[in-house]
Amino acid sequence: MDPRLLRQLAVIVKHGSLSRAAERLNVTQPTLTRAIQTIEHKVGGPVLVRTSSGVRPTEIGARLAEVGQRISDYAEHSTTLIAQWQQGLGGEIRVGAGPLIALGAINGFFTEAVTDTRSVLHFVTATASTLIRQLHEGDLDLVLTPANIDVVQDNLTRQIIFHDEMRIFAGVDSPFYGRKSSIEPEILKSQPWIASGASSGIFEALDAGRFSGPARMIFTGGIDMVISLLQRSDVVVTLPYRMTMLSERLNDDHVLSVKTLLPTRDIALWVPQRNLERPDVMDVAERLKRYFLNLDKTSVGSS
Repeated sequence: MDPRLLRQLAVIVKHGSLSRAAERLNVTQPTLTRAIQTIEHKVGGPVLVRTSSGVRPTEIGARLAEVGQRISDYAEHSTTLIAQWQQGLGGEIRVGAGPLIALGAINGFFTEAVTDTRSVLHFVTATASTLIRQLHEGDLDLVLTPANIDVVQDNLTRQIIFHDEMRIFAGVDSPFYGRKSSIEPEILKSQPWIASGASSGIFEALDAGRFSGPARMIFTGGIDMVISLLQRSDVVVTLPYRMTMLSERLNDDHVLSVKTLLPTRDIALWVPQRNLERPDVMDVAERLKRYFLNLDKTSVGSS
């Protein structure tokens, strides 16, 4: 199958219209009609169905469009690689970071890295379990996530580079907001609890039943909405203290002093063993390690 035809099919499916796809591709509509006819001849059946608002793919049409989209993505990526090479840049190092790390803790590293032209750094944000899976599959080269995660860690090296602990945060409308005296855990059970980081693959030694009621909302894969709720409502949630404070979105009035032991939530740098012999990857790993170890010594809550 001609890859060009599959790329054209992907654009048609994306826009739901031959006319709009023709405008996007800068070709005539009859050109796209012939492309679809060629694909359907190969398939032996329709790949598009006409509707009152345009076209939609059949099952095989949708699957072929996905292939076409991947071809387009790879083609675009190759163009980017060529441009990078022509500008004297090296390869691309793909770094994954958890949502809370990406919210503020890593900002200083960005400032340092933008002046270093040895390699192109490609940053990806996702849940810890997703990032570790992508690391196993070779889609990422390095990952920054919590040190204790409930996923397969074979063939990965782990080094703790930042120390943190879980704390209980209350929203600005909570009766406990700004309270500095210690709170008995049982008092919090009736509060409007939410859960952050649910289903992220993070293993917690957190017996929340001692102090929390059922979560009224659950957030996975992002932290912005959780921060926003704390800024405008009475919700209560457990979050990593130092990482959250590095976002500069909340203050210590949100942090409760509760008479209960909460677990640590240290951050680790994960490197696949296959990358230990790659100087370009290990250079970025060392720079990340130095940055976070220094941040560990100087940031809020340091001992």
